[in-house]
Parts: sequence; C-alpha cells; structure tokens
Amino acid sequence: MNNIPKISAIVITYKQEKYVRRAIDSLLRQKEYLYEICVSDDCSPDGTWEILMEYSMQYPGLFKLHKNDINVGIFQNVEKTWSMPTGDLVYRLAGDDECPDGWFKAVVEYVIKNQIDYKNKNICIYGDIKCLYPNGDFFIRSNKMAVEKYDLVSMHMRHLIANRSACFSTSIMKKFFPVSKGKSYVAEWAQEIQLSLFTEKAYYINLIGNIYYTRIG
Repeated sequence: MNNIPKISAIVITYKQEKYVRRAIDSLLRQKEYLYEICVSDDCSPDGTWEILMEYSMQYPGLFKLHKNDINVGIFQNVEKTWSMPTGDLVYRLAGDDECPDGWFKAVVEYVIKNQIDYKNKNICIYGDIKCLYPNGDFFIRSNKMAVEKYDLVSMHMRHLIANRSACFSTSIMKKFFPVSKGKSYVAEWAQEIQLSLFTEKAYYINLIGNIYYTRIG
C-alpha cells in the first residue's frame, strides 16, 4: 500500500438491503487496491445497516461506517461522506450500483505509468459509465471529453461528462461546500459540479468505471 495511491471508496445507502451486497462485493473483489470503504447510511428502516455491520466485522479495519440518527435525505447524506475519507483518491458509489472488476487496478496502473502527482495536485481520473436497465438493455456513457481542451465546468453543465466513475484527489473533496438545503435536485447539480470546478487536471481511462442500475433505486 505504501507504493500505490490509497483509494477511499465512499458508499451512500438507504433502504437497499436487496442491492447493497452487490455494491459492497464489487468493491471487496478489488480490496487489494482499496485503503478503506466509507459508508454512510441514511437511517435505513430495513436490514441495510445490519448487512453493513456484518461486512465490517468480517473485514476488520477496512470499513468506516456511519448511520444518521434520522433520515436526512440523499443530499445531506452525500455531504456527510465528504468528511469520511482519509486516503489519497476518492471513488464514490451508490448502494444500488456496482464498481466493475479491474477498475481500481486500472486506476493504480495508470497513475504509476503516467507519474501522476495525485498528492500535490487536484487531479481527477474519469472512466466510462454503463447504464443498465432492468430488462437488460444498456448504453455506455463515455467521459472521453474530459481530456479535451475545454472547460470541465462547461462540459459538465452540457452533460458531456459525468462523475459516477471518477477517482479524484481527496484534496478536491476538502474544497466541497454544502448546498443541501431541502431535498431539491438543484442541490444534486450544485454538489456534482464542484468536482469539475476544483479539478486542476483531468485524465481519462477507456474503461467502464461504474455500472449504474437505473430505475431500481
């Protein structure tokens, strides 16, 4: 671990006892590249928290768990996670989605090969996103535009890049500021665009870095 970037995976959960094992297992299959798995549960009324506790006991020291005392909504729960990671790079995952096998290995190898200064610069490494429908249909959303000579904020506003697959410097997350007043989807936009706003250098790996299971959460 001393010779590779320490990757902190962040997971948000709420009422996902049917899906959270898929999300966590997708991270554990790559645990040799993970420094920690940080999970914030939004006071789930089902068995989500008990499942998370099982994993934490099975893998002592790997998990950092938090449970909100009351349900605060997705956006405040997201902001809670901003203080949790202590690694070098951050990867975010929803509790009903999945991280593809080999993604963290690809990120680590890319960082080493390209001698990326992830500790002193605010960098972000994008992959592609696979959007999967319940009937098995899917499409791939590419983030290759992230390395074009255009402004990242502008591209994000035009939906030309998306954050789901990103691995980015923890120092970027430390710059994030809370915007979750109420449960409006305006808050989601204001949260998401901050990654583009504070990224100094963007990179792209032509691999799927996130599987988004749409219409099930």
